[in-house]
Amino acid sequence: MRIIAGKFRSRTLEAPSGLATRPTSDRLRETLFNVLAPRIKRSDGGAAFLDLYAGSGAVGIEALSRGAANVVFVERAPAALAVLRANLATLGLTAGFQIHTGSVGAWLRKFATGAGLGRKAGREPERKPGPAFDLVFLDPPYDAAGEYAATLGLLGGSASGLLGPGSLVIAEHRRKERLEDCYGSLERTRLLEQGDAALSFYAAARRPLSVDLLREGTEFYAALPEVVEHGYQIAQAAAQAVKFPHNKRVAVLQCLEATEQGRALGRGS
Repeated sequence: MRIIAGKFRSRTLEAPSGLATRPTSDRLRETLFNVLAPRIKRSDGGAAFLDLYAGSGAVGIEALSRGAANVVFVERAPAALAVLRANLATLGLTAGFQIHTGSVGAWLRKFATGAGLGRKAGREPERKPGPAFDLVFLDPPYDAAGEYAATLGLLGGSASGLLGPGSLVIAEHRRKERLEDCYGSLERTRLLEQGDAALSFYAAARRPLSVDLLREGTEFYAALPEVVEHGYQIAQAAAQAVKFPHNKRVAVLQCLEATEQGRALGRGS
């Protein structure tokens, strides 16, 4: 295997022997990163990348090569972990990544429920705070089909706190294996097929605006339409002109969307 582009372009990587781990092919990795490139290296800093079932680390290392700010690798197979660490060492990488050993499901569940809080006390388990990732890639062994539903279900459910605003989750799978269009809050937005493999892209579904927020916006617009119109124009111009960090920029755009709907309702009342 080789690194396709970036700081470590053309450097070779080792792959675990045997059939237990299936590295993403160079061609499919190139296709994947052609799509992800604008999200990995941004003007406000590189993306936070989560590489689940990391294997040799080829996907996460490609992300680091292309400017990702941080990569978290999760892998449990000892042979794959040895190759992953060797690949990082060969490239001289000593920072900008973390390796978590163990199953993906167990690692994700740590961020779904906190340790030390049992149901005996009559309390709901607390969510353990975790990092927010911009991009999540998962590539379970093809013979472990149940891992797709389990992992995507956690990411779209109780472990969704690991996903930041506008996050993208990508699953590599067999072309003939059809994944669901939705897993909790995750909805498939794109499907790329190449040879016998496929890439399914998922994003969090847009949450509807609350009834209370819409009512307040409608009442405010009805009372002071000129103020709302003027403020909206200023906010829209600021969002386009100011280089907000990625998460703040997304929040501003979501706020503008809410305002737009409030204006429309106000005009119609």
